[in-house]
Amino acid sequence: MDNTQKRHPLIPSHTDAPDTYTIDLRDVYYFEKAQIQKNSTYDETLANELFDRLEDAVFRKAKPIFTPIDGGFVSDKHRLMDERYGKAYLKLRERIALNYFCRVNNCYSFDNQVTINKSHEEYTYWFSFKLRQYDLYLEKTASFLSFQLKKNFNKKLEKFLEILDLSLDQYPELFSDRLRKTVQRWM
Repeated sequence: MDNTQKRHPLIPSHTDAPDTYTIDLRDVYYFEKAQIQKNSTYDETLANELFDRLEDAVFRKAKPIFTPIDGGFVSDKHRLMDERYGKAYLKLRERIALNYFCRVNNCYSFDNQVTINKSHEEYTYWFSFKLRQYDLYLEKTASFLSFQLKKNFNKKLEKFLEILDLSLDQYPELFSDRLRKTVQRWM
Protein backbone atom coordinates (compact mmCIF):
# COMPACT_ATOMS: atom_id res chain seq x y z
CA MET A 1 0.00 0.00 0.00
CA ASP A 2 1.47 3.37 -0.97
CA ASN A 3 1.39 6.51 1.18
CA THR A 4 -1.47 8.05 -0.80
CA GLN A 5 -3.75 5.13 0.05
CA LYS A 6 -2.72 5.28 3.72
CA ARG A 7 -3.48 8.95 4.10
CA HIS A 8 -6.69 9.38 2.12
CA PRO A 9 -9.41 10.23 2.33
CA LEU A 10 -8.93 12.95 4.91
CA ILE A 11 -11.85 13.60 7.21
CA PRO A 12 -13.07 16.97 8.47
CA SER A 13 -12.63 17.23 12.23
CA HIS A 14 -15.69 19.46 12.77
CA THR A 15 -13.31 21.88 14.49
CA ASP A 16 -11.39 22.72 11.32
CA ALA A 17 -10.57 26.38 10.92
CA PRO A 18 -9.60 26.82 7.26
CA ASP A 19 -10.13 30.59 7.54
CA THR A 20 -7.64 30.78 10.41
CA TYR A 21 -4.33 30.94 8.64
CA THR A 22 -2.13 31.00 11.72
CA ILE A 23 -0.49 27.76 12.76
CA ASP A 24 -2.25 26.97 16.02
CA LEU A 25 -1.38 23.59 17.50
CA ARG A 26 -5.01 23.16 18.63
CA ASP A 27 -5.98 23.00 14.95
CA VAL A 28 -3.28 20.44 14.24
CA TYR A 29 -4.30 18.37 17.26
CA TYR A 30 -8.01 18.22 16.43
CA PHE A 31 -7.46 17.62 12.73
CA GLU A 32 -4.94 14.82 13.20
CA LYS A 33 -6.95 13.33 16.06
CA ALA A 34 -9.93 13.00 13.68
CA GLN A 35 -7.71 11.35 11.06
CA ILE A 36 -6.31 8.83 13.53
CA GLN A 37 -9.66 7.98 15.10
CA LYS A 38 -11.48 7.51 11.80
CA ASN A 39 -8.75 6.00 9.64
CA SER A 40 -7.54 2.61 10.82
CA THR A 41 -4.60 2.72 8.39
CA TYR A 42 -3.14 5.97 9.75
CA ASP A 43 0.61 5.48 10.13
CA GLU A 44 1.14 4.87 13.87
CA THR A 45 4.81 5.80 13.74
CA LEU A 46 3.88 9.18 12.26
CA ALA A 47 1.09 9.59 14.83
CA ASN A 48 3.31 8.78 17.81
CA GLU A 49 5.99 11.19 16.60
CA LEU A 50 3.36 13.88 16.05
CA PHE A 51 1.91 13.49 19.53
CA ASP A 52 5.33 13.44 21.16
CA ARG A 53 6.14 16.71 19.39
CA LEU A 54 2.73 18.20 20.21
CA GLU A 55 3.25 17.42 23.87
CA ASP A 56 6.73 18.97 23.81
CA ALA A 57 5.53 22.16 22.15
CA VAL A 58 2.50 22.57 24.44
CA PHE A 59 4.63 21.78 27.50
CA ARG A 60 7.11 24.52 26.59
CA LYS A 61 4.55 27.20 25.67
CA ALA A 62 1.35 26.64 27.68
CA LYS A 63 0.33 26.79 31.29
CA PRO A 64 -0.73 23.55 32.98
CA ILE A 65 -4.39 22.91 33.76
CA PHE A 66 -3.46 21.02 36.94
CA THR A 67 -0.40 21.34 39.15
CA PRO A 68 0.48 19.93 42.56
CA ILE A 69 -0.85 22.12 45.32
CA ASP A 70 1.38 23.79 47.92
CA GLY A 71 3.72 21.42 49.67
CA GLY A 72 3.77 19.02 46.71
CA PHE A 73 0.46 17.36 47.56
CA VAL A 74 -1.62 16.25 44.61
CA SER A 75 -5.42 16.35 44.44
CA ASP A 76 -7.36 13.17 43.76
CA LYS A 77 -8.46 14.56 40.37
CA HIS A 78 -4.85 15.33 39.42
CA ARG A 79 -3.72 11.86 40.52
CA LEU A 80 -6.53 10.24 38.51
CA MET A 81 -5.63 12.25 35.40
CA ASP A 82 -1.98 11.31 35.76
CA GLU A 83 -2.83 7.62 36.18
CA ARG A 84 -5.18 7.61 33.17
CA TYR A 85 -2.54 9.27 31.03
CA GLY A 86 0.13 6.81 32.18
CA LYS A 87 -2.06 3.84 31.24
CA ALA A 88 -3.06 5.35 27.90
CA TYR A 89 0.42 6.50 26.85
CA LEU A 90 1.34 3.33 24.96
CA LYS A 91 -2.09 2.97 23.33
CA LEU A 92 -2.19 5.68 20.69
CA ARG A 93 -5.96 6.03 20.26
CA GLU A 94 -6.52 6.10 24.03
CA ARG A 95 -3.71 8.62 24.46
CA ILE A 96 -5.15 11.11 22.01
CA ALA A 97 -8.72 10.64 23.25
CA LEU A 98 -7.77 12.14 26.62
CA ASN A 99 -7.29 15.69 25.21
CA TYR A 100 -4.54 16.25 27.78
CA PHE A 101 -1.17 14.89 28.85
CA CYS A 102 0.88 14.92 32.05
CA ARG A 103 4.50 15.85 32.46
CA VAL A 104 6.66 16.81 35.45
CA ASN A 105 3.71 16.49 37.87
CA ASN A 106 1.58 18.84 35.76
CA CYS A 107 -1.26 18.19 33.33
CA TYR A 108 -1.63 20.19 30.10
CA SER A 109 -4.58 20.54 27.75
CA PHE A 110 -4.33 20.37 23.97
CA ASP A 111 -6.94 23.16 23.99
CA ASN A 112 -4.22 25.66 24.88
CA GLN A 113 -3.55 28.12 22.11
CA VAL A 114 0.03 27.62 20.98
CA THR A 115 0.79 29.63 17.87
CA ILE A 116 3.80 28.66 15.78
CA ASN A 117 5.67 31.28 13.80
CA LYS A 118 8.83 31.23 11.71
CA SER A 119 11.09 31.69 14.74
CA HIS A 120 9.94 28.36 16.21
CA GLU A 121 12.61 25.69 15.82
CA GLU A 122 10.11 23.27 14.25
CA TYR A 123 8.28 25.76 12.05
CA THR A 124 8.61 23.62 8.90
CA TYR A 125 7.17 20.57 10.66
CA TRP A 126 4.12 22.44 12.02
CA PHE A 127 3.69 24.37 8.78
CA SER A 128 3.53 21.03 6.95
CA PHE A 129 0.80 19.69 9.20
CA LYS A 130 -1.25 22.88 8.90
CA LEU A 131 -0.79 22.88 5.11
CA ARG A 132 -2.02 19.28 5.00
CA GLN A 133 -5.41 20.43 6.32
CA TYR A 134 -5.94 22.45 3.15
CA ASP A 135 -6.29 19.22 1.19
CA LEU A 136 -9.94 19.43 2.30
CA TYR A 137 -10.15 23.14 1.47
CA LEU A 138 -8.12 23.52 -1.73
CA GLU A 139 -9.79 26.82 -2.54
CA LYS A 140 -8.27 28.32 0.65
CA THR A 141 -4.73 27.05 0.08
CA ALA A 142 -3.57 30.19 -1.73
CA SER A 143 -4.88 32.38 1.09
CA PHE A 144 -3.05 30.29 3.69
CA LEU A 145 0.22 30.44 1.74
CA SER A 146 -0.12 34.17 1.12
CA PHE A 147 -0.82 34.76 4.81
CA GLN A 148 2.26 32.79 5.85
CA LEU A 149 4.38 34.64 3.27
CA LYS A 150 3.25 38.01 4.60
CA LYS A 151 3.10 37.21 8.34
CA ASN A 152 6.21 35.06 8.79
CA PHE A 153 8.44 36.02 5.87
CA ASN A 154 7.69 39.75 5.41
CA LYS A 155 6.78 39.03 1.77
CA LYS A 156 10.28 37.65 1.07
CA LEU A 157 9.16 35.14 -1.52
CA GLU A 158 12.51 33.41 -2.05
CA LYS A 159 12.87 32.49 1.63
CA PHE A 160 9.27 31.31 1.85
CA LEU A 161 9.58 29.19 -1.30
CA GLU A 162 12.64 27.50 0.26
CA ILE A 163 10.55 26.51 3.28
CA LEU A 164 7.65 25.44 1.11
CA ASP A 165 9.89 23.25 -1.09
CA LEU A 166 11.56 21.82 2.01
CA SER A 167 8.18 21.04 3.52
CA LEU A 168 6.96 19.22 0.41
CA ASP A 169 10.21 17.26 0.11
CA GLN A 170 10.77 16.47 3.78
CA TYR A 171 7.21 15.35 4.59
CA PRO A 172 5.89 13.85 1.33
CA GLU A 173 3.61 11.44 3.20
CA LEU A 174 1.50 14.39 4.34
CA PHE A 175 0.53 15.72 0.92
CA SER A 176 -1.80 14.38 -1.73
CA ASP A 177 -1.08 14.91 -5.40
CA ARG A 178 -3.98 17.35 -5.67
CA LEU A 179 -2.65 19.49 -2.81
CA ARG A 180 0.84 19.42 -4.34
CA LYS A 181 -0.61 20.61 -7.66
CA THR A 182 -2.48 23.41 -5.91
CA VAL A 183 0.71 24.50 -4.13
CA GLN A 184 2.73 24.27 -7.38
CA ARG A 185 0.21 26.54 -9.14
CA TRP A 186 0.50 29.05 -6.28
CA MET A 187 4.30 28.96 -6.50
